[in-house]
Amino acid sequence: MSLRLRAIARPYARALFDVTQAQRVTEQARKELEQVRDVISGSQDFRRFLASPVVKDSDRNAVIREIAKRMSLSKLVTNFLLLLSDKRRLNALEEMITLFNAEADRAAGVVRAEAFAPVKLSAVQVSRLRSALEEMTGRKVIVEDSVDASLMGGLLVKINGEVYDSTVKSQLGALRQQVLRI
Repeated sequence: MSLRLRAIARPYARALFDVTQAQRVTEQARKELEQVRDVISGSQDFRRFLASPVVKDSDRNAVIREIAKRMSLSKLVTNFLLLLSDKRRLNALEEMITLFNAEADRAAGVVRAEAFAPVKLSAVQVSRLRSALEEMTGRKVIVEDSVDASLMGGLLVKINGEVYDSTVKSQLGALRQQVLRI
C-alpha cells in the first residue's frame, strides 16, 4: 500500500479502534470489517463504484446502507463506512482495516506470522511452528501459511518485521556465494 494511503488510513483506523475499545466491541467490529473487506475485494466493479468521484454521495450512501443491512452490520461499522463515504476516503478502507486489525492484535498481545512453504503445511506443522514462535516471542502467535512453490523446500517465516529463511533456495544461494569467494 502506498505511503499516502497509509497516512490517510492511520487516523481513521486508530479512531475506530479507540471507539470499539471504549464500547468493548473490537472483535465484533473486526469480524464485520473482514466481511466488508471480502465484499470489496471480491468485486473490482464495486471497488470502482465506491471510489468513483462521479457517483453521487446520496447514491453511494444508499448502497452502503443497503449492504450494511443485508450483512447485518452494527450501527458503529455502518456509520464508519458512511463517514468514509462522506469524507471520500473509501479508497483507503482496505488499508484502514489492515491497520485496525494491527491495533487490535497489539492490544490483545497477539503477533501475526506469515509462513511460506513449497507445499501446504499440515495442521500439525502449523501447530508446531506456532508453538515455537510463541516460545520465541513470549506472545500469542497467529500463523498464516501460504504455498510458494519457488522455494523448493524448507520454510520462510516473517514475524515482527524479521524474516527467518531456512529454505533450500536461500541455502543454495548462500552456498553459491561461498563458492564464488573461493
